[in-house]
Amino acid sequence: MNIFKDESDVYGRYLPGMMHTATKNFFEISRRIKQKLGGKSYKLDEYLELILKIVNIRLAADAAEDGRKYFSQLMSLCRGILDYNLNVKEHEFYQTAKDFIVTHKFPYKENNTLSELYCALLTPQFADFAVEKFTENIKRRLRQEIDTVLVSQYSKLIIDTLGEEEMVALNNAITDRFIISSILDSFLQAITNEYLYCLLHRDPETSKQIFQLIMEDF
Repeated sequence: MNIFKDESDVYGRYLPGMMHTATKNFFEISRRIKQKLGGKSYKLDEYLELILKIVNIRLAADAAEDGRKYFSQLMSLCRGILDYNLNVKEHEFYQTAKDFIVTHKFPYKENNTLSELYCALLTPQFADFAVEKFTENIKRRLRQEIDTVLVSQYSKLIIDTLGEEEMVALNNAITDRFIISSILDSFLQAITNEYLYCLLHRDPETSKQIFQLIMEDF
């Protein structure tokens, strides 16, 4: 069975009217909760303002660019280690990369082939490292720009007044309409795209691509 039987398996699917339904649902639920809160309805306005800012704290395009930047660090590390460049020793992932390269020797003569190969092999482990750093940065920025204590307070007020079911419905509506792709997904997709470039790099000596060399030698 061909898992990519049509192009939409790669670029994704969009159901006509999906955004219309999600938008309508978000405003209908918000309106209903606002009416039920009565004199406390302004708390919903403040809650929604904070939540929408949180969702937009890091645009997907920015997250993708961060992913590419992180991956370039891995590439620089592998090249630097192979070239005995001491300038890369300060990187937090240096020792992990160095230990891997020292303990995994390959017969290829081209330095570019070796750097692409090591980069590809180290990508899963580096992704764990990069996600941790990226997430720390997002959380730090979130705390600097948004009063998360207020978010919790407003959420509790709505739950105490209307019950948890209404808050769940609202948060689901927010997710359905505004979180089409998480910033972490965008970050990891960018890393994966760069990883694919590594896998497709062709060794001039063997005329084989990195993914073929991995299948043969690792």
